[in-house]
Amino acid sequence: NGGRIFSGLFGKINNGTVKNLAVYGNVKNEYNHYPSHYRATGGIVGELGYTGKVINCSFIGNVVSNDCSGGIVGKMWRGGTIENCYCRGNIEGKEHSGGIAAFMNQGDQEYIINYSIKNCYFAGSVKNENAGAICGGWLSEGKSSGNDTEKIENCYYLKSSAEKGLGSGSITKDDSTALISPMLKQISEDLGSSFAEKTYDSVNKGYPVFTWQAPSKVKGDIDNNGNVNVSDAVTVQKCLTGKCMVTDGQYVTADMNDDGTVNVFDMILI
Repeated sequence: NGGRIFSGLFGKINNGTVKNLAVYGNVKNEYNHYPSHYRATGGIVGELGYTGKVINCSFIGNVVSNDCSGGIVGKMWRGGTIENCYCRGNIEGKEHSGGIAAFMNQGDQEYIINYSIKNCYFAGSVKNENAGAICGGWLSEGKSSGNDTEKIENCYYLKSSAEKGLGSGSITKDDSTALISPMLKQISEDLGSSFAEKTYDSVNKGYPVFTWQAPSKVKGDIDNNGNVNVSDAVTVQKCLTGKCMVTDGQYVTADMNDDGTVNVFDMILI
């Protein structure tokens, strides 16, 4: 929470990559000292620019700002790639707002610029006049090189989240599909190999998750080697004393009595 031009776990990223990251929480930005389309707030990155990439990442929470709000990225500036990502939460801003990205902005560049949002899904709600369940809109302030590409490919969103996938503007390709909740929970195979084949009510409320977020097939088998033994119990012990971290899937696997909490009783059962 606070007042910044760019807000998120990462405020601004140019030509860098964030990958294999799950973020939980809420982002609130009340900054209002610049024109609103200059400012941007995202669940993971405020502004993503040039060849910047966000890959295999998720955000679960709420994003609220006085400017442009996006579930994964706020503003895509002069290029950028968002691939194999998902967001579940509520997105609200006073300008463009989107479940994955708030908007794409070309700026005043005349060289080739490429934007890509691919294999992503959004399950939540977007509140704004310029709202898009995947991307809030496309905003061009300058001349195009004639070879620019702005693509939304193989993306899905909860039908009730917004009226359309792209809020405003016209881009090279808009392949965004609205689905009701039961259907959205069955698109893992369509999203590609980064996502687990099955969904789990105990992980992400039954919506698709990454392969590393899926629980082991054997309860208690935290290291997923097919056996439940002392090493699994030691892993739980270390986590209870704050000496290690586990993924969502490992947490569910370690919860032996399915009470929603991992504690000493689960360690004893293992």
